[in-house]
Amino acid sequence: MVKEIPRGENEYVVYSPEEVALANPVSREVSEGEVRARDILESLVYKMNFDGNLIESGVECSGLFLDANAIFGLLQYALGNKKKAKDIEYDITKRIESEGYLIKDRIGGSGLRTSSNSSLGLLKCVLGDKVGAEKILDQIVSSVGFDGDLVKRGVGSSLLPSCDNSLFALLEYTLGNKVMARKIRDSIVGRIGFDKKLVRTTVLDPNLYTFSSSAFGLLEYVLGNKKEASEIEGNIIEKIGFSDKLVNNGIEDFRLYTVSSSAFALLSMAEKTKEVLRKW
Repeated sequence: MVKEIPRGENEYVVYSPEEVALANPVSREVSEGEVRARDILESLVYKMNFDGNLIESGVECSGLFLDANAIFGLLQYALGNKKKAKDIEYDITKRIESEGYLIKDRIGGSGLRTSSNSSLGLLKCVLGDKVGAEKILDQIVSSVGFDGDLVKRGVGSSLLPSCDNSLFALLEYTLGNKVMARKIRDSIVGRIGFDKKLVRTTVLDPNLYTFSSSAFGLLEYVLGNKKEASEIEGNIIEKIGFSDKLVNNGIEDFRLYTVSSSAFALLSMAEKTKEVLRKW
């Protein structure tokens, strides 16, 4: 039976692996990673607060952030909740202010960040709005810019975070620009680097966060580096760990954020995520 999880005025439908198999007898066996991703989605729905269709940034954290909602929407889509993904995208575009084709980082915010808008571009792609995604990508290129092959953090920022670059590279990949995606991947490896087999936050910043490594791991996977992606996933599990089915924010950082767990869930079922991205 389908499990309905009410949350305010919304109803989320989460399907168990057994229900998926019964609904589609010829489907592939549900992977361990997909089971984990579904557990994460269900935990996010139970533990986080919602405002309409938008999910708040974390446990005991207020704020409706673009990146958290876009990645959460992508997770909903990948797990078959396509209407919910569309509702999230609609609320993002209607409720968060924009400048041109770039949307600000949160409701009430002023920043125009690469990671947030790249995440929205990915969500638009899977929902069939390729033109909208291309406009976002083009404005990131023109308004944010690069330092070598690495894209900057956002408008007015010269920082070069790994998560922003990984998500921008994933958007390039999804829109068919695989050569550029690989160039960015190689620059992340060469200029930002790793510690404990997890990607660092940014150039000269040694912090190790789930979101950064999950985004880079997913980039590795779609570019064909499956072994490296699997090692990153394993190191997140081993070195960062979980609290009550949600992945911790980073090493020795036990905060629980929507964006971190959603990104890790997409990495956990990387093959399914790749299939969703590749069809566009």
